[in-house]
Amino acid sequence: MTYLKGYRLRSGIGIFFKFVEAVFELMLPLLMVQLIDEGILKQNMSYIQMMVGLMALLSILGYFSSITCQYNAAVVSQGVGGKLRSALMEKISQFSLVELDQVGASTLVNRMIVDINQVQLMIAMVIRLAIRTPLLMAGSIFAMWRIHADLAKWFLLFLPVFFVVVVLFMWGSLKAFRVVQKQLDTLIAKVSEFLDGIRIVRAFNRVEDEKEKMSQQNKALTDNTKRLGVINTLSSPFTMLLMNLVMVFLIYQGALKVNLGTMTQGQMVAIINYCTQLVLALVVFMNLVMVFSRGISSSYRLKEVLSIDPA
Repeated sequence: MTYLKGYRLRSGIGIFFKFVEAVFELMLPLLMVQLIDEGILKQNMSYIQMMVGLMALLSILGYFSSITCQYNAAVVSQGVGGKLRSALMEKISQFSLVELDQVGASTLVNRMIVDINQVQLMIAMVIRLAIRTPLLMAGSIFAMWRIHADLAKWFLLFLPVFFVVVVLFMWGSLKAFRVVQKQLDTLIAKVSEFLDGIRIVRAFNRVEDEKEKMSQQNKALTDNTKRLGVINTLSSPFTMLLMNLVMVFLIYQGALKVNLGTMTQGQMVAIINYCTQLVLALVVFMNLVMVFSRGISSSYRLKEVLSIDPA
């Protein structure tokens, strides 16, 4: 929080405009219900034109709200990253040789570049999505409940399964990411040692041995990075598959209710729109949780260095 000083106003502006965008997005399916039931089915042309104009206006306002949020999120994340790099460089310049050996030059380089980038990404994602995603999820479920409580109940029964999936993917991603961080530190240290002592290595004809050691460390890093990539890559499609199956079930139940006359066509369209919003919001929530967990892990690594008292 110390490094957010000077950017709190911009952070608040970004979060506010993302909130506004989410509200507009939640209003569109409700307006669609009125457009279909009161306008199209009753062939009320003036009402159709009014609702279409209102929906277009909300879409345009939501677009500009999104742009405002994205700009402020970029300014805040890059500004905090710049402050962190300056603070880390100032702290490193005060270290004695003992402290440099204790921490390791390779891990300092890794934390300066990779970890600060992860923190920047986390800040940007939090400003852009931390308010919008939960609001879309809660708002969509509430709107579905108001439109048709029975269909909303079916969806609520599925939510615990989704959260279990999120926790499992988050745990696997965070565990693999920490391993990759440590192995990257080791690889950078090995490269630095090789470059510093390259004359000695060549003099004693140990180049092949060093290449073999480097190959082993590189293979271990590559394997774990692939494992991390697989976890991150599978998270979104798997979540999308589960949500799409639920949405197909809800559409089937809704179609039966439309045939029975207990539900209008406009309400059915709104349910489909809210289901689609929920699918996208839940996938984004999954990605947000993973980015946040990696950002927190990186922030702890930065805090370890910044909390050292130089001799």
